[in-house]
Amino acid sequence: MVWCGNSKKLIILSGVDDLVIYSTDTNFLTERINSHKQFSKNDINEWILPHIQLENGTKFLDIGCGTGEQLIRIAKKYPMTHCMGIDISQNSLKHIENFAQKYSISNIKTKFVDIDNISVGIGDKKFDVIISCFALYYSQNIPKLISSIKQHLNYDGKFFVCGPVEGNNKELVEFQLNIDGTTKKYGPFIMTDTILPEIQKFFSNVALDYFYNPISFPDPSSLFNYWKSYILYEPKIEKQFLEKIKKYFLKHKKFVTTKKVMGITVSN
Repeated sequence: MVWCGNSKKLIILSGVDDLVIYSTDTNFLTERINSHKQFSKNDINEWILPHIQLENGTKFLDIGCGTGEQLIRIAKKYPMTHCMGIDISQNSLKHIENFAQKYSISNIKTKFVDIDNISVGIGDKKFDVIISCFALYYSQNIPKLISSIKQHLNYDGKFFVCGPVEGNNKELVEFQLNIDGTTKKYGPFIMTDTILPEIQKFFSNVALDYFYNPISFPDPSSLFNYWKSYILYEPKIEKQFLEKIKKYFLKHKKFVTTKKVMGITVSN
């Protein structure tokens, strides 16, 4: 536990159990994605895709692919690309498979693979491009994972990872902090304190980029539903949080919180 200004407590999650539950619930993921699409100013995929510079024929791996936000876009845009998505959520993988079947996307393969054992899951396969968006920090052994990624990356291959950093959803964090003095710190510092240094140990050509995306919620229900799908959610303060939201919107027309994301691009 860390004390955060004015004796307000910041609860530190160990990461693994809470994050795994949070990350593998397809309903939560879908709610967050839909909120971003509906209420955010920018499309994060328009920021992500230019970093990886794909061509037809590329062998592509998406680690922690979720419901396929990037995987499906890439498979549709580059029909000759060999795309594989791995995740530990069977529901998310099923969503991708159903979508691919419905829209006759034939260049996608999915596989149930633990992020900390990708070599076991995919064997000796190598890829030209590997990405991992909002997933790497779920690993229990990041040095081992980065080493495995390097082993599965072809010569002259590219690796891109992105995730939240300090200041992500600052407005929402502070809004909740003022209710009962507690909130959760879940992953923003993992990107800068652990993932980036480990990547720099294995790769020499590393570039950083940042994405800022204001999300503007127009009413209490939209903000409340987003909060319930987010890792900040605390059932014990649900009633107080909803009451505070309603009071807030009596005086304001919208609530804006800003996503802050760091992207790390690596050339092998």
